[in-house]
Amino acid sequence: MSMRTENHEPPCLRYGGRDNAAGLTFGRKPDTGKIVPMKKKTAARIARLNIIRKILDPPADLSEFKEHPTPRLIFGLILMGFSYLMGWPAVAALSILAIRLHEPLVAVIGCPTTYGLSYVVFIVGAWFARAPHYLGVLARYAAQRLLRKLLC
Repeated sequence: MSMRTENHEPPCLRYGGRDNAAGLTFGRKPDTGKIVPMKKKTAARIARLNIIRKILDPPADLSEFKEHPTPRLIFGLILMGFSYLMGWPAVAALSILAIRLHEPLVAVIGCPTTYGLSYVVFIVGAWFARAPHYLGVLARYAAQRLLRKLLC
């Protein structure tokens, strides 16, 4: 007989329990009087926090990564890739040029300017690619996986 529910939650995260306000059970039996391991006590305390319940309540999925890329996403990724081509290779080229021309100001002024411009291009590309949104989805999924492993 399987210990999992219909939604494939591990037994320690099944809804309907009475261990905490979120209704999650943690595999402990409070009525038996047995000593509960410290890991389970800590997990129960962590699960009572509102922020943890907010993370665990709606299950995170990675379905957004399966959608076809939009033109905005493609443009943002191209800008981010272009920023890498602008950054260190341009700094190296300006340094070599400064050595060959015996003009250190080419490197002193040009390298930080080029590197700063590549940083701005990267940030604009990340904005076009909606990187904060995708990183939020990925971070929520990773946090749920980590918390489920810790709490079970």
